[in-house]
Amino acid sequence: MREKKVAVLGLAFKNDTDDIRESRAIPVIAELLRLRAEVSAYDPMATENMKRIFPTIEYSGKAKDALEGADACLVMTEWDEFKNLDSEFEVMKGKIVVDGRRVIKAKNIDYEGLCW
Repeated sequence: MREKKVAVLGLAFKNDTDDIRESRAIPVIAELLRLRAEVSAYDPMATENMKRIFPTIEYSGKAKDALEGADACLVMTEWDEFKNLDSEFEVMKGKIVVDGRRVIKAKNIDYEGLCW
């Protein structure tokens, strides 16, 4: 995983909140950092709360910015705006998207939809 960039979309434990308690993104980001991946993250509401736990990762103001140059993307929270992502994935270096909430409808990506 060294020298790979992974975009994490969704930091809150559920959409429409800034609450990160029980967020699946926390152990995932911790493991990515342990593996020495570069992590870029985006969440419409929970960024400031997550910065308290992971102050050194890259935070973006838009999903597209988090995806820029990423080798892979992990979707962790079911935000409505993620349902409309499509051309934003074009800025990725790799097009691997693992969607933990099965919200992504984009084409032209290597997509795996899971639901936990």
